[in-house]
Amino acid sequence: MPTSLTPWLAAALTALVATACAPSCDSVCNKLIRCDVVDNLNPLECEESCARQDAQYELEDDKTLERAFADHRRCIGSSTCDELEDGACYEEELFQF
Repeated sequence: MPTSLTPWLAAALTALVATACAPSCDSVCNKLIRCDVVDNLNPLECEESCARQDAQYELEDDKTLERAFADHRRCIGSSTCDELEDGACYEEELFQF
């Protein structure tokens, strides 16, 4: 393999692994509902909002926000309900309003 491709390939693989391991919107929303951390959370609205946010970052080609959103979903997946209630996964840059 030519050495000029090595950094590019490493970056591409890192990006793929970073987003591929994030839980699905369905999984994240089910956990949030099960943990009852958001009042009146409608499962369908949650999943649609999550999918729209994910798609928007892809469309904008914003790798920083794409990775932050994947990290956010991983955090929800790996946190306990008590940790979620305490705000363990809140990311200000993702929820600026």
